Amino acid sequence: MVEADKSRFATVMYWLAEKYPLIKGKGAIREEVPRELGRKDLGDWFESLKDLHIERIEWGAKWLFGHSRFFPKPADLRDAAEQAPVPKALQLPAPTLKPDTTPPEVRKREVVELLTRFEGKFGKSEREAVRG
Repeated sequence: MVEADKSRFATVMYWLAEKYPLIKGKGAIREEVPRELGRKDLGDWFESLKDLHIERIEWGAKWLFGHSRFFPKPADLRDAAEQAPVPKALQLPAPTLKPDTTPPEVRKREVVELLTRFEGKFGKSEREAVRG
């Protein structure tokens, strides 16, 4: 996927979220609550799946809706996108990696922000703790 595919990707994700609402409560008191996806969630999903074509993501989401009972994780959507049957007319080329033209200082800032987010969520890694 490329940056221009973000709106199509968001549409797919919101469609999946609508099809898989959260179930709250137990027994007769069960209630379906709409699943919420924030910009950060969409960004994380996009980053983890950006090596796939958007058409494959769309077909994978449709395939998952017919074959899965639960809201997918990124790995589930990846597996579905790679395995979902695509009509012959839509056969897609293999993913190609494009050279990264991001300036080093911007890439470094992005990596630091990502690591800071992970540390906030999961704490420092053992390697970081040893390094100081």
